[in-house]
Amino acid sequence: MNRKNESVREHVPLYLSREVLFPGMLLPVHVDSSSALALFQRVLDTREELGVVPVERGNVLSPPDVGAVGTFARVVRMERLPDGSVHVHLRGTRRFRVREMRWEQAYPEATVEPVDDAPRNVLRSEALAARVRELWEMYTQTMQRVMGTEMREVRVPDDPRHLAYFVASGLQTDFRALRALLQLASVEDMLAREVALLAKELWLLDFIDRTQEREMEHRLGPSGFLSRN
Repeated sequence: MNRKNESVREHVPLYLSREVLFPGMLLPVHVDSSSALALFQRVLDTREELGVVPVERGNVLSPPDVGAVGTFARVVRMERLPDGSVHVHLRGTRRFRVREMRWEQAYPEATVEPVDDAPRNVLRSEALAARVRELWEMYTQTMQRVMGTEMREVRVPDDPRHLAYFVASGLQTDFRALRALLQLASVEDMLAREVALLAKELWLLDFIDRTQEREMEHRLGPSGFLSRN
């Protein structure tokens, strides 16, 4: 028997999101369209998982491509508001790949296949994870210095897979970069991309930090007091 086909799920309800959801991540969603309300009512009634697939702003009514990667999610909280809309909190569980789309309901459904995120090369994944942890510490410290705020201390996962998801969920980068990260085939590929993304973000943050320092020096002047200019 083909084990790969055993994991295929059919008629999975999909929520097309403007945000990228990674496993383990909590995603707040405000729902007011009739189709999305119908989707979440079904999920609430059946207690099944839904699929969250990221699509670009302006394309939420367009079907994602076959082969697109999304994330299974469970509703952890749902609040109905007086205007009829609902506020939902979703928790990502694991990634999947879209194999076939269906539009028979008010919302899209899909046949999907879960992505196997077990590390393919243990030594490589551990080495990449060590580098990502090092860069993540530098990134959070620099971010706090630039923003002038303290971030709540959160334990960084040791497991390479959980680390890849954790960092992806916390990166302050653009939608396309995050969606491309979600699409990658393996944990090793995700960690390698995160090394590059963190290095780029660190360079940008360091540039901002140095620019702010020069601006402050200019305002203070050589005496250390605020300059009239």
